[in-house]
Amino acid sequence: MYKINEDIPDQGKTIGKDYIRGIVLNTTSDTIQNAAILLKINDSICINTMTDFEGYFGVYYDQSKINDLSYFEVVKEGQAKRSVPFHIFIKDSTIVIDKIGKILSYDDYLSFSAKIRKCSW
Repeated sequence: MYKINEDIPDQGKTIGKDYIRGIVLNTTSDTIQNAAILLKINDSICINTMTDFEGYFGVYYDQSKINDLSYFEVVKEGQAKRSVPFHIFIKDSTIVIDKIGKILSYDDYLSFSAKIRKCSW
């Protein structure tokens, strides 16, 4: 469900046993399939995943590595990029994306998806 970035040494050891699950919705509460999601924990650790066919995603992480700057970033073709601080996300485990701001093209979506696999967005 998540992919560890092999380019960052020892990242697999810092993912941890904590698990968080969430859902991505649009402004009319429809679930969003295949949204690319990045959890940036700190400057050297990030985790990426995608939403499933019901709009859900989940990641394993190490709670002790989370800080005030940790955040989720979500992109989906035809929507604007959305960033949500981790401490906000854990309140209801929902990320709502919309069309306010720069609307992402399919190429933007593919580019982001490729870059987050290497934590290089």
